[in-house]
Amino acid sequence: AEVIVLLRIDDVLAVGENSIDLLAELDGHPAPDTKMALAGFTERPGGQSATAAVAMARLGLRTSYIGRVGDDDYGRRGLDSLVTEGIDVSGVVTVPGVTSRFAVILVDRCSGKRTVLWHRDPGLAMSAADLPAGAVGAVRVLYVEGRPRWEYTYLQRRLVRSEMDVQLQCWLSDVSPGFEQEH
Repeated sequence: AEVIVLLRIDDVLAVGENSIDLLAELDGHPAPDTKMALAGFTERPGGQSATAAVAMARLGLRTSYIGRVGDDDYGRRGLDSLVTEGIDVSGVVTVPGVTSRFAVILVDRCSGKRTVLWHRDPGLAMSAADLPAGAVGAVRVLYVEGRPRWEYTYLQRRLVRSEMDVQLQCWLSDVSPGFEQEH
């Protein structure tokens, strides 16, 4: 039997990645095989979908977030930051024994350029089963960070079949050539 999940009607559902970003500020970019003092260091919650959810919640929109986190400190801190912003995280999947996504971001304060070094455990990859059946039709705007691209195409097909008046906003990364023709 199919399980039907009743969701509250939200303005926005953000689906995709969340992260803890370790921001290392530098006065210039280090040369290979050297050491360099940090000009500043902070840890902040991030990730494209989680950041978009925070922005929309701060604009006063009722917002939910669905994604995957590990059962570690980064995962707890990432979810806590969303809850603090008033975002519903009841659809988040916590994966036991997995390290949550994080990024070390080198920021050159002189040029403003950055280098992002990231880690994402394969156990954090979302699947269609992570989205409750009623989630798509329970929102007015659906924001999807499209890595991997199945998220975008799966949700697009579900929207077409449901004939719901939902606006789909996507951040597509790692799109392969021919993607537009395929979908």
